[in-house]
Amino acid sequence: MSRRILIVDDNPTNLRLAASVLSLEGHEVEQAADATEALACLAKALPDLVLMDIALPGMDGLTLTRLLKADPRLRYIPVVALTAFAMKGDEEKARDAGCIGYLTKPIDTRRFAGQVAAFLPPESFGTILIVDDNPTNLRLLRAQLEAEGVTVIEACHGEEALQRLASTEVCGVISDILMPRMDGYRLCLEIRRNPQFADLPLILYTSTYNSPADRTLARSAGADAYIAKPAPVHQLLGALREAKERIRPAPVSVAELEDPVLKQYSESLIRKLEEKSSQLGEAYAGLAQTEARLSGLVESALDAIIALDESQAIVLFNAAAERMFGCTREAAIGMQLETFIPPRYREDHRHQVGAFGGGDEAARTMGSRMVWAQRHDGVEFPVEASISRQGTSRGWLYTVFLRDITERYRTEQALARSETGLRRVNRVLSVRSGINALIVRAANRDELLQQSCRIAVDAGQFPKAWIGLLDDPAGGLVLTAGAGVGADEESLKDLQRQIDAPELMSGEWAQSIRDARPVVFNHMSADHPLLAAAMSAGTKSVALLPLANNGRTIGVMVLHAAEAGFFDEDEMKQLSEMARDIAYALENLGRSEQLRFLANYDALTGLPNRAQFSDYLTRALRGRNTTGEMLVVMLVDLERFRRVNETLGRDAGDALLREFGNRMHAHNETAARLGMDVFAVKLGGVDSASDIVHEFKRLRDACCGPPCVLAGESIRIGCRAGVAVFPTDGDHAETLLRNAEAALRRARTAGESLVFYAPELNARAADAMALESRLRRAIDQQEFVLYYQPKVTLADRRICGVEALMRWMEPGQGMVPPGQFIPVLEECGLIGEVGQWALKKALHDQSEWRNAGLHAPRVAVNVSPLQLRRPDFADDIVALVARSSSNELELEITESVIMDNVERNIDALGMVRAAGVSVAVDDFGTGYCSLSYIAKLPVTSLKIDRAFIVGMSSGPEGMAIVSSIIALAHALKLKVVAEGVETEEQARLLHLLRCDEAQGYLFCRPVPAETITALLQRDMPLPME
Repeated sequence: MSRRILIVDDNPTNLRLAASVLSLEGHEVEQAADATEALACLAKALPDLVLMDIALPGMDGLTLTRLLKADPRLRYIPVVALTAFAMKGDEEKARDAGCIGYLTKPIDTRRFAGQVAAFLPPESFGTILIVDDNPTNLRLLRAQLEAEGVTVIEACHGEEALQRLASTEVCGVISDILMPRMDGYRLCLEIRRNPQFADLPLILYTSTYNSPADRTLARSAGADAYIAKPAPVHQLLGALREAKERIRPAPVSVAELEDPVLKQYSESLIRKLEEKSSQLGEAYAGLAQTEARLSGLVESALDAIIALDESQAIVLFNAAAERMFGCTREAAIGMQLETFIPPRYREDHRHQVGAFGGGDEAARTMGSRMVWAQRHDGVEFPVEASISRQGTSRGWLYTVFLRDITERYRTEQALARSETGLRRVNRVLSVRSGINALIVRAANRDELLQQSCRIAVDAGQFPKAWIGLLDDPAGGLVLTAGAGVGADEESLKDLQRQIDAPELMSGEWAQSIRDARPVVFNHMSADHPLLAAAMSAGTKSVALLPLANNGRTIGVMVLHAAEAGFFDEDEMKQLSEMARDIAYALENLGRSEQLRFLANYDALTGLPNRAQFSDYLTRALRGRNTTGEMLVVMLVDLERFRRVNETLGRDAGDALLREFGNRMHAHNETAARLGMDVFAVKLGGVDSASDIVHEFKRLRDACCGPPCVLAGESIRIGCRAGVAVFPTDGDHAETLLRNAEAALRRARTAGESLVFYAPELNARAADAMALESRLRRAIDQQEFVLYYQPKVTLADRRICGVEALMRWMEPGQGMVPPGQFIPVLEECGLIGEVGQWALKKALHDQSEWRNAGLHAPRVAVNVSPLQLRRPDFADDIVALVARSSSNELELEITESVIMDNVERNIDALGMVRAAGVSVAVDDFGTGYCSLSYIAKLPVTSLKIDRAFIVGMSSGPEGMAIVSSIIALAHALKLKVVAEGVETEEQARLLHLLRCDEAQGYLFCRPVPAETITALLQRDMPLPME
């Protein structure tokens, strides 16, 4: 069970650490830095335990403890002292102040939660009997006690309480005083006189009697405490706990209670009874007068008044009701009310009676509403009705007030018909006005059609509107826009399927589209599939409006109405004019859109032209002029394009350009066509010449890799590129384009596949391409080797594992640093192949150690982002482990890589863990990893990044971070490994903080497998002297 704990400590680090440990255990923790903050916390909510630092600024902890124990509301809260220097006599001082014990600092994070739990009061008090004649008070007190884990039984007076005590064992009694049959004083006396219950803790809890004389009487009767309502539940439980420990004197005799105080109490009860009797007499007299007045009012009322009992039988029927229904009072009394309701409304009336008659016990009313009534001769008429419900000694009494509104109803119906006609005219005119304004401002076809449907729904109040356009001469209709009820994406897809049905384009529907003639379905039937679907959705009328201009139909607009017979002749004239306006606007927009397209796009490929691409570059450069972020313009042309034109013809050349343009756009959506066979793309997110080289290779593979089929022949094409880079080659769009064209001309002249405008970038690109070539050779010739850096257990500094680190031993060059070749392996996609080799090699070396009779340590291998993203990553690891005789493999994955697509990584790593492979989170603390995900990840250890290890000696904040990481890992049952340990001071501090393992230059640098073999043979602590 979660408990509320208040920690008072002026040291922020101690305060946060203690709060973190207790929060991880599920406790609700409040924090205070001094006495003022502590008292403020106690004023808001009472805790189950207070942890009190002794050395507080201002008021010290022992003084604050004495202050709490002097407060009746707070005295029962247990207090535990916290001290950093346990001096002789401190424990006695703490107990004298009221503490129940003390703990020393700094806290031991592994034992602290258990130490605190030992001081928490028991979660359950046992069973308590509560006695009160007020049901509300009983429910409230029961809820408070049960929230504290207490079992509760109830009694409503003293005699019932004695019966409960005889049948149920309880730990205490909380009783009201003023109750029928036996009050609280007498109950207290009876309990004390019974040897079986004489020592039972008993509290009198009352809001009625709270004078000194009342308290004296309570003590005389044997009550342990006298508490005024309301009081905090902690005060009640504290008083019961205190009473359990008290040595109680022998109970007094009945004769000793017959003193002036008890007599005064009895005389007070008699006076109250006499006053109540007098008040009841006066009330009865007033009630008789009121009843006489109400009887006259009911009979003289102009409105019908009918009273019903719980069975809906009539018990009162006034003179106005007799006149309204043509039925005498004698005949109506005892009849059911539904006799005066038309038969078609009676079932609905029964449901409403059930709903109104149910619910709680409070009186209820229902305001005026129009309903239909029926006279005794069967004539129906409208009435305005209201109803109320009151409780009586014989059950519920329902009173119905009715007023005949026949004349008013007729007048309102006539006015409504007139207003409906006017609203229809205004509504249709509003739709036409809105669509005419839309035609002026609409920039494209989709906006015109979608907004036309929206205006029809909003201004025309049609539940649904949709537009379909004809896409071929045969009349196939494509749903283009929709609004209103059932216009969401899925519903529109269903509607399109209905439109595509073969039987749709037949009959009156198809003929109206061909003849450009509006059609109205004011009285729909389910014979037509589209109408049947509309009817099931609540539509009662449909108008079909062809979109036609100069006798040519280009589509149809359909409007739905929720009323039968909705569309009249005048409205259809206005709506047909509106449809012609939309058709005219569609044709004009089509011509305008074609002109705009040709001004900005290439007619052959559909790609942006030079002007559009230049505008796009200008917009892209605006945000980069201040940041200086690199932007690349790459111009690409086709090799041997002229030969294709000359040998296969211009049609084949155009087909080649279209195919190449499609491939360019699929690879890079910024693709544009600038000239005959010259295309352009913008590259972002690149940082170096090698990045640009790899981007070009990917583009070339995507666009030129697959052959093109032209005029029945399979043709392979090639391409070359010229590159200009912002900001070094220009800071304007046109400047970059001109310089990229110059670089492309040099590429054609020199026969190079890629040329940069800046010479120094050409050199860098050549270096990058050369390095990639050398790496491919290194893979083929097996020039990579594995070095291993030991991990040691901090307790004894013996080797418990090794981390495999890749090295490149290039012939003639020596050892190449990892920082020079690992990023290139990742960029060119070779890291997967090399990473797989590293896993196999590490398991092989581990098997060699085991075969040599050595204790082979766990081998950790780093996993790159590209490896983890592969769909078959987990399957490959499982298969590799299954084929190996070694099973002590650990994968190290950085925190940021794991959090990229974390849900998929959880599944993949779960498969790896099931195969017995350990998983470590590398560089923990440098990325962003949610605690909720850390708890879900199938990992076995956390590796603290070297930056945090170095920061431990810079101040308490660095120490607190490392301590928190270790505490978090241990709370999640994970091992902790410290990286980059270089000094004895760091190793000592990590050992004190209970870090499990460490690695770093202090113990051993990365060494070949042969050196690890020698270290395992010596089996000595590291570092060795």
